[in-house]
Amino acid sequence: MLKKSFFFLFVLLICSQSGLSAMLTEIEYFGGSPNLKGSLTFNQFNNFEDNLVSISMLLCVQTYDGMLILDNDGRTAVSGTLQFGAKGNISSTDVILLNSSYMPALKTCSAVCEEPFNLSADNGDGLLNFDSTTPDGLTCLPSDLMDSESGFIGQNFWSMGRKGFLGTGTFKINYSITQWVDFGSFGSMTYGVSPVNTAGFVMLIYNYNPAPEPATILFFGIAALIFRKPQMAAKAGITVK
Repeated sequence: MLKKSFFFLFVLLICSQSGLSAMLTEIEYFGGSPNLKGSLTFNQFNNFEDNLVSISMLLCVQTYDGMLILDNDGRTAVSGTLQFGAKGNISSTDVILLNSSYMPALKTCSAVCEEPFNLSADNGDGLLNFDSTTPDGLTCLPSDLMDSESGFIGQNFWSMGRKGFLGTGTFKINYSITQWVDFGSFGSMTYGVSPVNTAGFVMLIYNYNPAPEPATILFFGIAALIFRKPQMAAKAGITVK
C-alpha cells in the first residue's frame, strides 16, 4: 500500500508540472538485508515519432525490523542522538543521472530513525558484560521507515552515457543500500546491531506528447484544404458551403 501511495503521488506531481497526456512507466523492485548492491534493467525510449518532453525517476527505500543496542562502559555519562536504518543511492554507467543544473538528479534516500539518548556512567557491568538495560544501556527497535527521492534528468544527458535513455534496447541502473549506524564518537561505548531489512524500488517515467492518430492527421489535412484552398477542395469532391 505504501509503495502504491508513493507511486500515485509521484505521478500526480509529474502530471501537475507537465500537463502531459501520456506516460511510459517502469518499476523495478529490490530487497534484502544491507549492505545490498545490484542492478535493475530498464527499457530505452524508442517511440521516436512521439515528442519526449521529460524523463523523471523515483527511488524509494523502506526499512523494517532490526535492532541497535548501546552500552556505556565509561566513567562519565554520555548523551547524543543515535541514527539507525539504511541509506540508498542509484548510479549508472549506461545513462547519465544528472539534472539540468548538472547536479545528481536524485539525492540519497535516508530511511533512518533518529532517537535522543542519555546514558549514565557504567553501572558495573564493565567491558566484558554487554548489557543493554538502563541506566547505562538502551535498545532501539525502530518502526517501519520509508524515504523517497525524485528528480528529472536534464535533456542534455538523454543521449549520453554508454547507452543513453533513447533507443530500442535496455540499460541498467545500479542500486546500493547501506546499513546506517551513528551515535557519535564515544570511545567508551559498545554496541550491537541486528541489521534492518529493506525493500524498495526504482521508477522511471518517460513523459511525452503522443503523435496524432492517422484519422486526426486526415481531419486536419481536410480542414486545411477547405479553409486555405477552396478550389482544391472542390476538385477533391468536397463541397464548401
